[in-house]
This record gives sequence, structure tokens and C-alpha cells, in this order.
Amino acid sequence: MTADYDWVVLGGSIAGREAAIQSARRGARVALVLEHGIEHGGAAEWTNAAESLRSFYAAANRSILPPSALPDQAWSALQAEAAMVHENVATPSPNQLMAAGVDVIDGQPTLAPRLRVQVGDRCLTPRQILLALKGTWLPPNLPGLADIPYVTPASLAQLKTLPQSLVILGSSPLALEIAQALARWGVNLTLLTPSRQLMPSEEPMVSQWIAAELGAAGVKVHLGVQPTQVTATATGICVQAESERWTADHLLIGTPPRPDLEALYLERVGLQIHNGVLPVNRYLQTRHPYIYACGEGVGGYCPPVVARHEAEVAVNNALFWNRRKVDYGPLPYTLLTQPEFCRVGMTAEQAQRRYGSKAIVLYDDLLDGNPKAQSLGNPTGFCRLVTHRSGQLLGAHLVGLQASEWGQVLAIALKHRLTLQDLAQLPTLPQTLTDIVRQTAAQWEGDLWQPGQWRRDWAENWFNWRRSKRR
Repeated sequence: MTADYDWVVLGGSIAGREAAIQSARRGARVALVLEHGIEHGGAAEWTNAAESLRSFYAAANRSILPPSALPDQAWSALQAEAAMVHENVATPSPNQLMAAGVDVIDGQPTLAPRLRVQVGDRCLTPRQILLALKGTWLPPNLPGLADIPYVTPASLAQLKTLPQSLVILGSSPLALEIAQALARWGVNLTLLTPSRQLMPSEEPMVSQWIAAELGAAGVKVHLGVQPTQVTATATGICVQAESERWTADHLLIGTPPRPDLEALYLERVGLQIHNGVLPVNRYLQTRHPYIYACGEGVGGYCPPVVARHEAEVAVNNALFWNRRKVDYGPLPYTLLTQPEFCRVGMTAEQAQRRYGSKAIVLYDDLLDGNPKAQSLGNPTGFCRLVTHRSGQLLGAHLVGLQASEWGQVLAIALKHRLTLQDLAQLPTLPQTLTDIVRQTAAQWEGDLWQPGQWRRDWAENWFNWRRSKRR
């Protein structure tokens, strides 16, 4: 049986749209099935785009209210501005996709035997399939929560007025950004997470720093809390734990979004879900050789940079012969709090597990002496480089003003295997924040020339010999 399409992408996530448009540009016949329907710009599309939600709350975090502005008026102005910006810079819209040659189909897809996709009354026969469904914020299994109205990051961004108080369940990156942003807007905010560390996958130092910044903004952070029940009150909601309780106007689900994979009927093609995610190999291939998956459905938090990388890998492996492995190492990960956090590559613990005593850490707090950080009024933060004794860069952890921008240098360095010596010789302007990277890397080079090191001893002997031979 001949195939109608080279590639059918199921899901309108960032990864799904990127994969569809990349495939069409390379000459493949591709269909994109939008499980939540075709959006028509404005707030509908804006609130369904994860990167735009992050931008919205980051803008709220940076906003300084003029004395004459009421918070609700400023909030409405921020919503209007964010919707306008998203219409101009959003991920490929259905119209853009169709103009690029993608067949955009509206409807809930389901898988059928013999590698077919059923969308309503239409049956698609592709050569390959990519599962890239959008994630939704699912509430935790908590007694009483099924009967309590709650908000998600998307619905919260559409509220006409700011809530007076809010309880957040979960500590996903977006939840942390929301917490700080709304606290700075005067919302009485409480964040509850069962983890003993605010950001379990990050360095303890970074997690402590971000927790301190949230506390300074007015967020009441409670670690190691497992709520036992949620009940309604006359004015809002009440979240109860073993020995404490918290009340607020609204309850926000702050866990990472997950797609509804069960709606695809994966068992029809021999696939199974494990712990809520679909297992894939390092080529993003499922157990079915012609079905690939990427995005939030394969687990973890999927920021736009990860979604784009996974889309590129999946398209390359499905359509062409030179198979690529997915590599998350050089991808920069950011947290758009104030100050920002950016991480690339390994943590110190990961490097020590792999390289033992050969893994070293360089740390410097140079923002106090940086002219740009001082002029912008936010000279707090640090640059922490995880390296091999040979000078190979293994990872970087940055906290500070515009860390996502100067962290790009380290992402490029990691991608192209630059050494600390290369970073120490970067031709950076001394007035820029990127100069912090050069100064931190220069520590390693300076340590090599300390008295007692063989380079220093060799150089001193060399100079002694030269002076003795003066003409």
C-alpha cells in the first residue's frame, strides 16, 4: 500500500510545528494534526504557547509599576502587549505552516494498525509518524481537588484582575517564574513542593540562591510539603498538610505539563506508556521502528530550545539516512527569574561521578565590579564553571542580570569543545556582562602559573637563562 505522506506529525506543540515546517522545507510531504483545533491568533494562540507564557511572566517580573497605575490596569496593559508581541513572533501559525506546504488537519488523532492515523472520518497513511502532542497541566491526585476550581499558567495569564492571594502546587520552572512575578505585583503567594530542594536537578547552591530571591520578593516557599487535602472556603480554597494549612483566593497547578498520550490508543501499534511517558531511544525512536516521539511526552521539562533540538533530530532520523543522536549537553537552560539563571552541561556532582578528582569547579562573583551590572542596578549573581583538569569545559551555572544572554557564549563553547584557555582569550568588551565569562575562565589559566607549578618553574628558569646570556 502506498503512503499518502512521508511524515505525519501528531500534535501542535512547539516541537511538532518545528518538525512539520522543517520537513516541508526539505521537500517531504507532511501533515500536521492539531489535536486542540486550529487557533486563530490573539490570546487563544498566545496562551497555548509555552515560550510566550514564559515571556509574559518574565515581562511581569521586570515591570515596575508607576505610582499612578493600579495593578489591574497595568496587568491588562501587559496582557495586551504580550498578545500583540506573540502575534508577531509566535511559533509557526497554521497559516504559515500551510504556506510552507504542510497539510494542517484539525481533529483528535488516534493510531490504527498497519501504521495509519485516524482523524475523524479521514484515514492518513504515512511512512513515518512523530508524536509531539501539546502538554496540559494535570492536577495531582489529591483528595478534594476534583471538586475545586483551579487555574493553570495559561488561564492565570487570562484573568481580568490579579488575585489577592495564590497557592502554587509544584515547583516547575514556569511555576517559579510565576511565583516571583506575581509576588512582585503584590500578590500574597505561597509555593508548596514535596521536594526537599527547590530545584532538585540543579546545583544546591543555585537552588538556595533562587529560593532566597523568591523569599526576598515575598514568596513563602515551603519545601518537603505533601498536601493531604484541598477544600473550598467562603472566599477561595484551603490546602491542608499534616500539621499546616494555607488559604488563598486561587489554586495554581505548578507541575510540568504532560500530553494525553492515552487518547492516541498506542496499544494498537504495540506501544505502552511507562510512568506517564513514552520510552524512546537516543534517536527519539519508540519501540515501533516507524514511530518517533519528542517533547513533553518523552518526559522531563521541555523548554523551546529542547523542543527545537528534538524536532531537528527526529526529522533527520526519520527522513534521511545519517542518523543523529539527541544531545542535551550543549543546550542552554534558563530560568527567567530576577536575576536570571542559566545552565549548560554537567553539574559538579555529575562531573565528579564521571571524572572523579579530575573535575574541578571555578567560581567567581564578578558582577559587583561589572560596569553594566552596576549601571542597571542589579549587581548580584555569580559565574560557576565545571571543568576537567585538562581545561575542557564540562558545564556552567550562571546567576545574574541577563544570564541567559551571556550564557549563550558558554553554550557555543561547549558545543564546539572550546577549552578554558580559549574562553580566557575571548575578545570581549570590558563593559559587557559577557566579560564575566572571560574573567572566570582566566582563573584556571592563572592557577597554572602560580609559584610551585611546573609552568612557573620552567618560565623562571627560562628567564634566568636569558638574563645570563644578555648581549
